[in-house]
Amino acid sequence: MVVKPTPAQLAAVRTAVATLNDDALAAEQIAKKFAELGWSLDDATKAVATARSRIRKAASKIKTKEEIGVGLARLNEIYKSAAFAQDGKTALAAEKERCKLLALYNKIEERETATVDREKEEARRWLESALTDVENVGSLGLDDLARIAVYRIVGKETS
Repeated sequence: MVVKPTPAQLAAVRTAVATLNDDALAAEQIAKKFAELGWSLDDATKAVATARSRIRKAASKIKTKEEIGVGLARLNEIYKSAAFAQDGKTALAAEKERCKLLALYNKIEERETATVDREKEEARRWLESALTDVENVGSLGLDDLARIAVYRIVGKETS
């Protein structure tokens, strides 16, 4: 005979599936909740396993590119509606979410980091070529090379 779970039991399973991780305290709290509802450990384990299996099955059917497209379309609509209604706060929030979805912030950071690294390398090459008479020039840091160069420039200007 199949027993239909009560709303409280279903809520407990949902909570367990959503929060159960390597946190022993959370697992203990969930186990207590199941015990309060009169579930055996075996029943609770089966319920959570079944729920997780269904979630994995549903997740495997998600087509990421399509979902991103749907999300972008929704955000664009929200942005257009907010802009038309002159609701700048909502329009800005939609635009921020759009940028996060497209990972634009990450791309900007990567580009900035690459630019800074390239500029540092160019500065290092230029300073090393200008300070060829300095012993161990290749082992010095960029800051040290810059100090030596400034010292020489300032020293020449004051002499």
